[in-house]
Amino acid sequence: METIKVPFSGINRSVDEGISTDGQCMELINARIKNGSVEPVPAPISLVTDLAYVRRVYYHTAAKKILVLATTYVYAMNEDYTLFENLSSDLGSNVNDIAFLGNIVCFLTDAEILYALWDGGTYKYIGTIPELPEIT
Repeated sequence: METIKVPFSGINRSVDEGISTDGQCMELINARIKNGSVEPVPAPISLVTDLAYVRRVYYHTAAKKILVLATTYVYAMNEDYTLFENLSSDLGSNVNDIAFLGNIVCFLTDAEILYALWDGGTYKYIGTIPELPEIT
């Protein structure tokens, strides 16, 4: 099978298909060039209708997840926005900031640091780290 590459040369406003050249299209389509071909862009996904409750947005590179620090909860979602889940009911308005240590997510509050662990499939909420034993 022979592969022929036709460069995109713009939009042709003529009505007659017989006078258009290769690479021209008759109308504007919602598409992007991806993997060497023109693919349609899917309908946009509405994530938030009111951005007033979103305080900060973080990206966890180890998990490839987006964490949204809202006024009442902390949400995690996939890069393609297909999964939108609340991490824990303990994480609420008291979380001021989020930091990452590899697979560990640190939720910083005024009084303590709360932790969640990314295990490759989901976040497991740990809470505070237990007291370490003393060796005497």
